[in-house]
Amino acid sequence: MIEFGEVKFEPTVLRSKISLKRTARELEIHRANITAQAVFSREVENPRGGSEGVSSFGPLVQSFRPRPLRSLKNLEHLSIPNAKQNQTPMKKEKTSRLINGRALGALTLALIFIATANAQPNLTWQTPVTISGTSDVSTQGIYFGSWAPQDGSANTLPVNGVTFQGFSDLPDLTPGATLDNGYDGFGSPNTSDDNYNTLLKYARFSNEGSTPATFSWSGMTPGNTYLIQLWVNDGRDIGESRSETVTGGANTSAPLSFGSDGSGPGQYIIGTFVADSSGGQTLTVTPFSTGANPNAQINLFQVRDITATLVPAPTITGFAVSGLTLTLTATNGPSNGAFVLLGSANVRLPLAQWTPVLTNSFDENGGINLSTNVVNPSNPQEFYILRTQQ
Repeated sequence: MIEFGEVKFEPTVLRSKISLKRTARELEIHRANITAQAVFSREVENPRGGSEGVSSFGPLVQSFRPRPLRSLKNLEHLSIPNAKQNQTPMKKEKTSRLINGRALGALTLALIFIATANAQPNLTWQTPVTISGTSDVSTQGIYFGSWAPQDGSANTLPVNGVTFQGFSDLPDLTPGATLDNGYDGFGSPNTSDDNYNTLLKYARFSNEGSTPATFSWSGMTPGNTYLIQLWVNDGRDIGESRSETVTGGANTSAPLSFGSDGSGPGQYIIGTFVADSSGGQTLTVTPFSTGANPNAQINLFQVRDITATLVPAPTITGFAVSGLTLTLTATNGPSNGAFVLLGSANVRLPLAQWTPVLTNSFDENGGINLSTNVVNPSNPQEFYILRTQQ
């Protein structure tokens, strides 16, 4: 049994029903010589194996189906059984196309390794916002790191108390291979702050058309919540509308406008995520354009640790109904913070349609202990939610 986080599995062995006569050379091949690169280097034709778990011809990754579990020790000296004792061995070229029985047996393990390596925390994205002034720059939580691409003097141009770094202080910042061009003349967003305007004229961009570009960093504390903020701006009025989306984990943002068609300054976007055990994150920028220049671009970027700023979620610990009186207790609220009790006779209603029942405050320990006459006897059932006041 092998464990990957919460996933437990026993690697399966895929056997082909094609007949091969074993040779001494084949029996000497050890599983340690099989690599993921060899397994995924090309599409592989798989003989139909029926109940053995191998389907018809096609890419091996797409054709895999679950099959009965077998022991890990079968991976070490796996051979493909002969159907007939006197069958002529298959040519070596054909054997290599089957990747050998031992490589097939290692497929499940390789798939899980790849899925684990590629997983990234999911971003929760806000709506893109048009650049307007220094208050755009978030100061929530604690500064973690930033990147002001191509601007070596960025650290002399603070904006809203944040000092961006041209030589990035994000741990292990790694721009992808296509994010390898820079420019300092993308046009001012024309805000009232000279420092902000100067920073946003610089950018790193990809010159690979609509090909997505990536960048990554690490060093974050697993379990902490982080805020990212990314700006894109092109105030040159080049006669085409450029935009891009940003993907983190499984979630993709709405498009950010560059403002490149004379419609105004560019935009920024904020997203949040919880760092996983790797402490790293990778973002993918996908560009679009109405013209010939759909190039991925980053003008400014920062990361902030907002864990300490998060409001705790209150928890209802008890309730009782007597006539019209509802008695309710709760914990884990903000000390002396305000709350609203929302009620609804239909739990499926959107939260915006729930009715405010009363407004009150948690005690100094974040608790609630109240009795109030709010029960509507005409409703066969009622539901309640506590909402903290920000």
